[in-house]
Formats: sequence, structure tokens, C-alpha cells
Amino acid sequence: MLKKILIGLFVFALLVGVGAYFGAQALVKKGSEQVLVELEKATEGKAVEIVRPKIADAKVSFMPTGVEWSGFSAEIRVPGFSEVWGSGSLDTQFESIKVEAGDSNYESVVVDVRNGLLKPLGTTKRSEEFELKSFAIKELALPIALSADRPEESVSKLISELSAFVAQGSTTSPIAMEGVVDFMANGQARQATLRSVQEGDEYFVEIDRGDLKAIAAGFDGEWSDATIDVVARHPLQAPALMYLTEYSVQKSKAMKADDPSLPEDAYRHVLWSYLLTQRVGEKLAKKVTDSHEVGSTTNTAADHEMDYHNNAVGRMYAQQGKSEDDLVRLVKTDPAVIRTYP
Repeated sequence: MLKKILIGLFVFALLVGVGAYFGAQALVKKGSEQVLVELEKATEGKAVEIVRPKIADAKVSFMPTGVEWSGFSAEIRVPGFSEVWGSGSLDTQFESIKVEAGDSNYESVVVDVRNGLLKPLGTTKRSEEFELKSFAIKELALPIALSADRPEESVSKLISELSAFVAQGSTTSPIAMEGVVDFMANGQARQATLRSVQEGDEYFVEIDRGDLKAIAAGFDGEWSDATIDVVARHPLQAPALMYLTEYSVQKSKAMKADDPSLPEDAYRHVLWSYLLTQRVGEKLAKKVTDSHEVGSTTNTAADHEMDYHNNAVGRMYAQQGKSEDDLVRLVKTDPAVIRTYP
């Protein structure tokens, strides 16, 4: 249904003569509104939902054939955001969205977004350290393949890829994007540029490394170039990665002050890896903690061996469902933990 409506709009655009162009705009808008109805139905209950989409106006475009919507608004629900930013719903406003035929057979379309602004609905404080204010999209282009027989599967595949991108920071869909995110970090207003990059068959949206270094300087912990590279490639998880790094450093110092017998370095690595695994998953947790070792210039080979090992123990504790309160006891007594450098 979705594909048929889109093709209908494109064919209609070709048939519109110059003299009838302006009088046909009401029909184009009506057809576009039906597309939005189908889009809302197609995303209902998915990992990314588009709720109550509306447009102010619609017009046909030529070379390539397509439809341009102006004044687009919707609520976009991404439950995965709540784990990172504290809010899973975004109020979305786009100045312009162009939906153009990607080929002469209408087997694909290209969605081109300009001047968008996304703001979280409700509270966004995951912690006192971060609060999302807005995300301004300068431009966003995304080609979408349309199945003639199963258009719903096309939409489902797109949603799955976008969901994987939210979780993993990459996608095989050729996204072109540039935008600016505004947020509060440790009580200071911060701004960072995000843009898409391609490596092989994968596409990433990453944080500008200069912006990220300036933000990281306000947080406890060691921020090597290798660690900055990993965090930059995971902009949606960046707040959690930075906060948990600082939290682990500060808590390990506090626990050592309360209990001088606690092996602080071992505890810090176990706690850090444990918390990262809980929040962002084992794969990304390992990437972050491994990058810390790669970027370190002061540790010996034995130091690295101990740290890699205790990071793995932290991931194991997270997978076993251990509580954070158990970690001090486990670090002090569990034979699996290396407490002193070899």
C-alpha cells in the first residue's frame, strides 16, 4: 500500500501540466497525508515509531520526480533513547522533506530532510551529568528500497536497520547526515557536531573529535585518542560512556578511602566494565575498555594483562546479574580477580 501510494504521487507529478500545476497542489497534499497515515501504521509497535505525522503543505517536484513536504511535524518514539538520554520520545519538526524517486522503476525512493529540530518530550536527565536539550539536523538523506510485493517488509527492514544503528552506532543503509546536538554536561552548556562517515559497506554517525575532546576534559578519567575514537563512533551512547567512566574513577577513590584494604585499581576496572556492560552491552563495553589499554603510554605489559583480565571479570559479573553492592566483596575475595600487578 505504501509503495502504491508513493508511485501514484510520482506518476501524478509527471502528468501535472504547467497550467494545472498550482490547482493540483490540494490533491498532492491529500495523497501525501494518506502516505503519512500508512507510515504511522507501518511503524506502530516498532523500535522506531512515527506518531501523528502532519505536514503544512505539499507540492510536486521534477527532475527527479517526487514530492516535497513542508512544515512536517511528528512525535518520534525510540525506546532505546530512554536508556541513554532519559527520554524515549522526541518532538520533531522539519522545514522540508523531499521524497524523490531513486530510479526510473520506482524500486527505491530517497528521503532528503532539511533543517530539522528534535527536542525530547518529558524529562531527559539520565543523571545529573547530562541533559539533552535539542538536536538540529542540517541535512539528512536516506535511500529506501521498496518491495513491489511486500512494501511492509521494506518499512520493517528500514526500521530494523535504524534500530540497529541506535544500538550499535552503525548501519548498512547509506545515510548522509550532518547536525548539531545541544546538551548540558556537568552543569555546563555543550554543543557538538555530528556527521555521517562511510567505511567499507558501513555508515556511521560520529561526534566531531575536537568537540568531544573539549567535553571529555571536564570529566575525570583518562581520555586517550583511542578512547575518543570509540566514543565518537557511538554518539547515542556517549553520555553514558563518559558518565560511567567518571563515576567509576570517583567511586573507586571513595571506596578506597573508606576501606584501605580494597585494591583500588582492580576495583575500578571491574566496576567500570561491569557498569558499561549493564548500560551499553558487552560488545561496546569491551571496545571502550580495550581502547583505554591501547591508548595508555604508561602501563607495562603486566599492567595491561591485569587490566584486560579484570575488565573481563567485570563483564562476567554483569552477565551473571551480580549487584553493584556485591562488587567490593567480590573484588576482595573472588579468585577470578587479579588484585595486584604480576
